[in-house]
Amino acid sequence: LEKFMELSEYLGGTSLYIPNPEKVLIMARNRMILAEYPRLGFAEIARKHKLCESWVRVLIKENQA
Repeated sequence: LEKFMELSEYLGGTSLYIPNPEKVLIMARNRMILAEYPRLGFAEIARKHKLCESWVRVLIKENQA
């Protein structure tokens, strides 16, 4: 309760989003994928992370802007 009160005082009624653990892991994995490209190709990244190559292409394309 003490830590909650400290957090409440610090945030002062603002909204706070806390993602679930699965979402945190997905976001971390996606950052790793983006860091690995272009050093590794689409197929190698997909195999490494057990994803389909088309999804890796979409992720990279959406984050290249």
